[in-house]
Amino acid sequence: MTLPTKEALLTNISRDILDAVKDALGPSEKMLIKRMVHADIKNKGYDPKAVVLTSSRLYILTLKRPSKVELVLPFLEIQGIDSRSSMEMVLFAGSKKYAFLSCEKASYEMDFLINHICCSLKEIFPYQPITSLVGRLTMIPADRLASLQAACAEIESGSDVGPCGGFSHMYAVLCDQHGLPYREEVAWDVDTIYMSHNTREFNLQDFDHLDPCDLTAVLAVLEYNTWFRTLSSKNQRLTQDVQNSIVKVVEKSSSLEELVLVAAGLKVDFAQKLSGALLSANSRLTALDLSNNPLEDKGLVFLASSISKLSRGISSLHMSGVSATPKGLAALTNALSSNRHLASSVACLTLSENTCRDDPIVFSSLLVQTTALSHLELVSTDCPLETLFGAMMQSCCATLSFLNLSHNTFLSRRNRESLAMFSTVKDFFASCLSLRELKLASCKLPLDIIKSIMLGIACNEKLMNVNLDLSSNEMKMKGAYLIDTILPEIKNISCLDVSDNGFDNEIAVVCTALSRCSALKQVSIGRNFNNIKPKNLMMRLLQYVVQLIQEEGSQLETLSLADSKLKLDICVIINAVGGNTSLTNIDISGNHMGDTGAKMLAKALQINTKLKVITWDNNHTSPQGFMDIATALEKNYSLQFMHTPLTDVVNAMKVNQEKTQKALHMIEAFLYRNRAPQKTSSDQLFRLHQGALLGSTQQMVDRLVSKIRGDRDMLQMMPHESIQHELEIAGHLVEDATKSKQLLSKLYHVAVSCDSNGNVIEETLQQVAEDLSRVVQNHLEGHVKNMVQCAEELCPYSVSGKDLLQESLAKMRNADAFPQPRDLVTSAVMQQAGPAILHKVSEMTLSSAAYIADKVMDDVLESLSKMHKNLVGYLLNIICFARDLYDR
Repeated sequence: MTLPTKEALLTNISRDILDAVKDALGPSEKMLIKRMVHADIKNKGYDPKAVVLTSSRLYILTLKRPSKVELVLPFLEIQGIDSRSSMEMVLFAGSKKYAFLSCEKASYEMDFLINHICCSLKEIFPYQPITSLVGRLTMIPADRLASLQAACAEIESGSDVGPCGGFSHMYAVLCDQHGLPYREEVAWDVDTIYMSHNTREFNLQDFDHLDPCDLTAVLAVLEYNTWFRTLSSKNQRLTQDVQNSIVKVVEKSSSLEELVLVAAGLKVDFAQKLSGALLSANSRLTALDLSNNPLEDKGLVFLASSISKLSRGISSLHMSGVSATPKGLAALTNALSSNRHLASSVACLTLSENTCRDDPIVFSSLLVQTTALSHLELVSTDCPLETLFGAMMQSCCATLSFLNLSHNTFLSRRNRESLAMFSTVKDFFASCLSLRELKLASCKLPLDIIKSIMLGIACNEKLMNVNLDLSSNEMKMKGAYLIDTILPEIKNISCLDVSDNGFDNEIAVVCTALSRCSALKQVSIGRNFNNIKPKNLMMRLLQYVVQLIQEEGSQLETLSLADSKLKLDICVIINAVGGNTSLTNIDISGNHMGDTGAKMLAKALQINTKLKVITWDNNHTSPQGFMDIATALEKNYSLQFMHTPLTDVVNAMKVNQEKTQKALHMIEAFLYRNRAPQKTSSDQLFRLHQGALLGSTQQMVDRLVSKIRGDRDMLQMMPHESIQHELEIAGHLVEDATKSKQLLSKLYHVAVSCDSNGNVIEETLQQVAEDLSRVVQNHLEGHVKNMVQCAEELCPYSVSGKDLLQESLAKMRNADAFPQPRDLVTSAVMQQAGPAILHKVSEMTLSSAAYIADKVMDDVLESLSKMHKNLVGYLLNIICFARDLYDR
């Protein structure tokens, strides 16, 4: 049998009826297939009808003039296709079915219609299985179905879907289906912004300017799009229609792995619908965050019932602030215990701000089930902490890396049971293998528990660089001495927050302990100075903070004194920061230091070469204070980030807006300059080092020189042969001491003179830049040749490879059209990497010079001290000898 041509299958309708059909559909609808068939659309028998297929719809019209549209069926509403022969077809949509018979005998008409429907959908949604697009698909005989599947597979393998999995194309089709306007800004955002950042998270906040009904089409795309892995919305109330659309996305999407809906106004009904969607065969969701939604116990019970049945498990579950009580939490516990996949898959669990006051052990029952937990947050749950450590010891101590139990309490009193608990706490932290961050703020921890925690961490050789937050625990004097006893021996705590613990007069003890702990890199000790008595003791105590900053060999990089209300006393700390060589980040906000403090900070910044970040809001700074800081930053090349002091800026703007704005612009300009690669003057670095080093040691040398000169003068008035040699040596030592003042400068000039004939580093960098330029040039030309070859293979009849190659290479070498490799590499190496390298080399050179100068100065000081003792001894001997003579 001869197969009909494609042109013959496109239409079999007479010209006059076809014109009537066109008039009925309108000029905007592009008709791809126009056929006359027998159709039964109301279960009342078959009648001749006109069937028109576009790229996304099926129309049924009357064969009259004028023609009338009787049915519009979008392809995506088809839920099943049944074709028992090539001459018949039944389409299912919801509860309805539409039957079609060919008007011609031995026709392939129905195959052609089915192929068009399925292939049109595959072109729009190439990575969706055809059965997920049209539902149940039955074609007899089987070779018809095999032919259709082959055509769909060909479309999928050769499909170029466009940006973000063809989002904009799908969006246009679904806007058309839902009768909604196509928003160009939505397509542009996804095709341009999302694609340029390779973003796999679809954030509804990016489209909160749209009418909620417009989000229906946007979310409908995510039912089929396979690009996005996360759907998120935070602090944005979602309408009921949008919530229903999200449930459909979870139910139908085969790529969505994470759903984040924080503070979206979701209630129990949403949880019920979502629980059903989670059990869909298509759903791949493994991470769920519904925090700060009033789901209550009912909502949590619905979700737990579905989660318990997930064979894939769930990796992340965030349910903070969902108004749950022990009843809902118990449902979650039962879900974990009933699903072994779930218990071993939960890695991140957040249940903060859900009270368990009526059932204190509900969390321990929950935690004992989680064997793979790495992130746990139970903040403000009224949970007795003593019930948790034993449960975690049995389950997740090997995997836990982040633990936040802040704003809970430890209820046990000192008895035999609590002593056993202290041992359990210590054993837990001694057994952890991955712990990196532990937050226990505002827990009113007994000192024995704090001791157990610190000792457990200290004896655990598996832990490194632990971040420990013990703020607001009312440790007071006994806590200070506990820290002094234990902390100095701990080598694996790198960040410690002991702010707001009421140390007050014992802050000296705490600072001494901190300075003896060589592993610490970040320390927070703010809000510990409020009740120091007597007040004149403050300056002495702050000297211990200075000692903490200036400790020789200190690894301390970050110091926070936030909200300490030290007022002008903070200037003692600021002065110490000026010459500090280890701190890179300091927080002195909330100290009310005023413009005097700002002036002192400005002076410190002019000589500091290490500080990178500073936070200093809420200090009563006026426009003049900001201007002082701005002026100082002109001479500072190290500070890169300064958190905008919003509170002080707002108040300063009320006083003098123009001056404040000018100061802020200057500050931002200098910070931007410091963040950009630069070649800082070695002379400037030297002067800063020199200013920092000429301190107390030099003053001690000067005092000893003065004393030795006085001793020499007295001894020379009483000449004695036995001390002449000693006096000569003393004179030489005085000369060395005088010259030692110039040692750092001499050492610096030795280094500079080595580069007088050209800096070998700069010369090497220049050579590297030239070599790399040639490599980049060859690399780019290789890419061009490969791309031209690819174009020639794809379009051999249209592309002349030789001509295209020459034109492309000429275009690439055109400096007006493309940045040239030589300029690009020179800029990267000589202007960006080069200055950074040379700056570091200068710092290292000057640090070496400073070390040598320090050692020499120490030797000079030691020699002068010995000489002074010797000369004093000679003087005493002479005086004693003279007394003896006088007595005789």
